[in-house]
Amino acid sequence: MALKIVERSVGNVTRSDVEHASTSGAVVLGFNVSMADSATRAVAKELDVSVYRDTIIYRLEEALADQMERTLPRERVEALIGTARVQQVFMLRDKKSTEVAGCVVDSGRIRTSPEGRGGGCLSYTR
Repeated sequence: MALKIVERSVGNVTRSDVEHASTSGAVVLGFNVSMADSATRAVAKELDVSVYRDTIIYRLEEALADQMERTLPRERVEALIGTARVQQVFMLRDKKSTEVAGCVVDSGRIRTSPEGRGGGCLSYTR
């Protein structure tokens, strides 16, 4: 994700800054400044615009890094943790005609999990 600076200015954070951030989907960073008035705070809350202000520049940098990390999509990683041989395939007597594989684990371990591929089920290929 690339950082794009939409606007730079000096002085307190104003209503105009907050509205501009809202229309461009940005956050407001203020170094050693305050909000212009309480109405500006209310507008920021109403428009759901994040306003980060601090007197230490490194804290602003950390806040920006955290914000960018929260907006990144989570990366999905698949890792092989075990292998198994299918001995026999069984048909369940349910409405979906579900197939179940009887397996022998050759190496590693086999587990199911909600985040696993197939919605919590082991996947196999015939």
